[in-house]
Amino acid sequence: MGGFWWSGTTGVAVARTSETRSPGELRVADLYSAIERDYKIGNQRTLRNPRGSWRNHLAEFFGAQPVIPFRPSRVRSYIEARKTAGAANATINRELAVLKRMASLALADYEAEREDEKLIAALLRWARIQFLDESDNVRTQMFPSELYDAFARETSREGLWFRTMYEFTYTRGWRPKSLKKLLVENVDLVRRTVRLTTEQTKNKRPCEIHMTDTEYELVKQCMAGKTAKDYLLTRERDFYGRKAKNGGRIIDYRDAWKRVCERVGVTPGREGLIFYDLKRAGCTNLADALGDVKKAMMNTGQRTESSFRRYQQINDEEMRESARKIERAHRERQRKARFHQAELFGVDPSRKPS
Repeated sequence: MGGFWWSGTTGVAVARTSETRSPGELRVADLYSAIERDYKIGNQRTLRNPRGSWRNHLAEFFGAQPVIPFRPSRVRSYIEARKTAGAANATINRELAVLKRMASLALADYEAEREDEKLIAALLRWARIQFLDESDNVRTQMFPSELYDAFARETSREGLWFRTMYEFTYTRGWRPKSLKKLLVENVDLVRRTVRLTTEQTKNKRPCEIHMTDTEYELVKQCMAGKTAKDYLLTRERDFYGRKAKNGGRIIDYRDAWKRVCERVGVTPGREGLIFYDLKRAGCTNLADALGDVKKAMMNTGQRTESSFRRYQQINDEEMRESARKIERAHRERQRKARFHQAELFGVDPSRKPS
């Protein structure tokens, strides 16, 4: 629905799609089209996320429900059903966010000669649905640095495209979606640079890096025989020797990652390693190597330090060094305390405290 208005004289709601409804007849499904319109106007590239949440889960549960009155029990029932189905709190929150956004857009688009207080009150309650606690939704798994060589070898077996994707994710913390969008024209072999444009990054902020020797050699091979508008990462045939679809463009790498993990001897998936664990390793390695979060962010392309910190993890050596510093500080305090005691009571500071 592209917005709606209510006639104050007739009490009839008229959608801009020419559908006629009174406020009391308005259904939650009538609010959904506004969210698609909002995404298209704002040129947001993740419309498939709210669309998937609506079509796969929300529409069946809430679509036929009247907007008036708002029923909290219905929301609780939805949450219980999704939890029973195994959905995490973070997933449920993303779905509830679609409902909230639909109501907020309805309020923003509201036009009437005479306001309907019941409808406005109901929409306000829909827009204020409380999210679930997802503070425990933090993945702490770190990609083991000792497995770098094994994964480099096995990703090469999948193809040059996967070896290159692996390298850039591990060393630069770049998102797989951004890497899949890279074009040959994004690369400057003379300057040894690769540039992500605003269309290729999540935050719509360009990012340019100077390649390492390994990155340079991989990219140079990926560019062979291609034109400027070709995708950098492509495959002529899949793992089973079949001709690749979509002109060789990389769409899904999950099966390849699963095979690589199994050959290396680690469990693929949430219980073991996921490809995004490489991004966490990349952010952590950059911060350790450069010694400055701001410099590391110039490589990852992240806009805020808080978004970078979500991926950065403290490595074992840093934790061991922290323990050593704590121990040294503790011993220094003991030493000072013994000398202070000697000054006050004439006790020999060389003697160990009882």
